[in-house]
Amino acid sequence: MPYVRLNAKEKQNSIAIEQIFAGDPVIDEVKAILMSSEGVREDIEIWFDILIEQVARAERQLFVAKFGRLVVGYMILKPQDRKISSIFIERAQRGKRVAEALYGMGVVSLGTPYPYTAFVHDMIDEFRSLIKVNRLVFDDTGPLCVLNPGDGMQETWGEAIADSGAKSAPARRKTG
Repeated sequence: MPYVRLNAKEKQNSIAIEQIFAGDPVIDEVKAILMSSEGVREDIEIWFDILIEQVARAERQLFVAKFGRLVVGYMILKPQDRKISSIFIERAQRGKRVAEALYGMGVVSLGTPYPYTAFVHDMIDEFRSLIKVNRLVFDDTGPLCVLNPGDGMQETWGEAIADSGAKSAPARRKTG
């Protein structure tokens, strides 16, 4: 598909995904959303403060989905573990593939096609197709839902490409 320049109205009505760094004023909006969405986590305020310290030390990455200037979702990555620690989209933006866009950004940033991913229970509909198509292991027995690539599926694209000699992201395959 060729590049198409958006006009001003289309830009106002589109979702943008941005990485946020320590000190960014948007962090306060993320905190408000996170406090209301992930209250199931114990000591959520302490966890958020630790998260921001880890973002400052580049141990975690924080992305937001914005509709105009309004933050409508977030994603927290833990690169050293190749995990999406949390992904959340406001109810009004669900069903618009925003969660898929954030997940895709996570896949690229983490360099693994099927990262372990945690999200709140009421977001399952955002991931049903992904679970079904890729036969991911889904666990909703804890305080958060978890997508898990299953045994042997934590390879990185780089490892799979080196093993296969391919020049692009591999199709899903189970290893050893």
